[in-house]
Amino acid sequence: MALQGMGVSTFWGFTPAIDLQNAPPAARSAGKWKAADGGGGAPLRVLVAGEGDVRNILRTIAQHRRHPARKLEFYVVEKQLELTARQLLLLHIALDESLPLRERELLFLEVFGNCFLRDKSADYVEAAAAELIALVTSGGAKWQDVLRVDSMKHKERDGLEDVFKTWSQDVPWDVEHYRDERLRQLYGTRYDSRKNVLDWDYHMKMIKMASVIHPWEYRDWRQKGNAFTIRDRLVDLPDPTIPNRTLSSSAEGREKGRSVLRRGFWGDIMNSPYIAFGVEANDGSLFKIANRAHKHNSQDVSEYSVISLMHEMQSGEQVLTKEHAIKLGATGISNEPLPEEKEKKEEEEDATATIPEGEEGEEVEEGTTIEDITDSDPQPEPEPEPEPEPEPDAEEGAGVLKGVLESAGVVLHFMHGTAETALKKAKYREKFDLAYIGSSYAHEISSDVLKASLKPGCRVVTETSRFVLELTPEQRGVYTQKVGELCTSAGWKPQTWEKPEEERAGAAAAMESLMSINAGKAAAKEVEAENGPNHIYFQLP
Repeated sequence: MALQGMGVSTFWGFTPAIDLQNAPPAARSAGKWKAADGGGGAPLRVLVAGEGDVRNILRTIAQHRRHPARKLEFYVVEKQLELTARQLLLLHIALDESLPLRERELLFLEVFGNCFLRDKSADYVEAAAAELIALVTSGGAKWQDVLRVDSMKHKERDGLEDVFKTWSQDVPWDVEHYRDERLRQLYGTRYDSRKNVLDWDYHMKMIKMASVIHPWEYRDWRQKGNAFTIRDRLVDLPDPTIPNRTLSSSAEGREKGRSVLRRGFWGDIMNSPYIAFGVEANDGSLFKIANRAHKHNSQDVSEYSVISLMHEMQSGEQVLTKEHAIKLGATGISNEPLPEEKEKKEEEEDATATIPEGEEGEEVEEGTTIEDITDSDPQPEPEPEPEPEPEPDAEEGAGVLKGVLESAGVVLHFMHGTAETALKKAKYREKFDLAYIGSSYAHEISSDVLKASLKPGCRVVTETSRFVLELTPEQRGVYTQKVGELCTSAGWKPQTWEKPEEERAGAAAAMESLMSINAGKAAAKEVEAENGPNHIYFQLP
C-alpha cells in the first residue's frame, strides 16, 4: 500500500487504538480473554508488527487490570529504526511521572502529531534523547526493565543511537521545506489550488468517516502540519517554532541512476494523526450535535482519550465521562471560553458604558467628572483574586507507575526488520499467544517464519484501510478481502467481534452524529460504504 499521501513512515496509525486483550466472542469468558495456561504463571506474549506508533500498546497496558492477572510481554517489530526511536520516546513521555498528568498528555499529543514544537517541548525531546541513548547503549536508564532492546543486534542499537542524536536542536532539519516537497509531489499541477483539493477530500471523504474531525483543524494540519493546539486557560502560550525532529526519517530513492537514502519528511500528509485517538471514545457526549455541527472536535476526543489512558495506567481507575477527564486536567475539552475571551467581552462592555447617575436615580450636576463621582463616593478596594490552585506535586508518588508495570510483569522487547529476519531464530517458534499485524506487514502474513512463530490457538488482529483517503470504498473492500484471503489460506479462522460493553454507547453516539452531519449531503448507503471495520480478527486452530 505505497500511496503518496500515506508516505513510507507510519508515524501515526490509520486505525483507532484498541485494547489487544479484548477478544472476539468465540474466545471470551465473562468478557475477558481465557488464559491459555488457565491463568497460571506463563505471560501473554504479544507480537506487534508494523503498528508504527504505540496507540494499541498504550491502551492494552492501560487496561490490563480489566483482564485476568497475567504478565504482558510485547515484541514490537518495525522496519525503520526511526519508528522504533519514536515509539521509545512516546512511551518515555507516557510513563514520565515527573510531569503532571495534564502536561504529560499535552506533550504526548504535541510530539505525536505536530511538525513544530514549543521551545519547552523541544528541550524535553532533546533531554529525553540523551536518556534513551543510555537505554540502548549502557542500559542504565530508569525504564531498562520495561523497555528492552536486547533482542536487537549491536548494529541496530548503534543505528538507534544515531537516530536519537539527530533530535538535537543543533542538527539542521527544515521540516517545512521537506513537507512542502511532499505536498508538491502529491498535488502536482493542482498545488496552487491545494486548499480547494483538501476541502474536497474533507467534504467528499473524511466527513463520511469521521465528522468529529473539524474542517478547520483538518485544513490547518494538511497545510501546516500541526494537528494539535496546545491550550492553556491561564496564560498565552507561544506559537511552536522548533521543528519536530522525531518526524524525520530516511527513504530509498533514485539519484543519477543509483539507489540512495534521502533524509526528509516521509510520513502521512493526507489522512491525519487524529485517527489514532480522536475519532472514538466511550463517552457519547463528546459527539453531541448542536445546530448541525459537532460541539467537540477531534482534538477534544484525543485529549480525553490520552489523559484517560494515562490515568488508568497509573491508578487503575477507568475514566467514563468527560467531566472526570476535565477534573484530571483536560480543561481544553470543557467548551468554556478562555480567560482572554472573557476579558475582551468585559472591555467591550466597559467601552460602551455611560456615566452613572447619582444614588437613587439623582441627576448628576453639569460639569461633574467621573473623578468627582468616584472621589465623592469611594468604593472599597476589590479583594485580590485567589491564586490558582497549584498542580499536584509531580514528585509526589513518583515511581508508582514503574512499580505498577513491574509488578504486573509488563515488558516491551523492541526488534528490527521484516518478519523473516526478526523472527527466524528457533526461540521464537510458537512463541506468541496474540499478534497484531499492521498494514505495512500485511504481505508477510503468508511468511512461513511468521506463521511458525504463532502458537496453536493464537489470536490475530489485522489492520484494515478504513481511514485511508486515497482509496475508494471499493478499493478498501478489495484490500480487506485480500488480507482475509491471506489469513484463511494460512489456515486461520475468521472471528466475529463486537465492541466491549463500556464502549458501545460512545460508538453508537459517534455513528448517530456521523449520520446526522451527513444527512442531506450524502445518502446513508454512501456513509455506510465508507465505514467498514477498523480491524479483522482471526484465530489459529
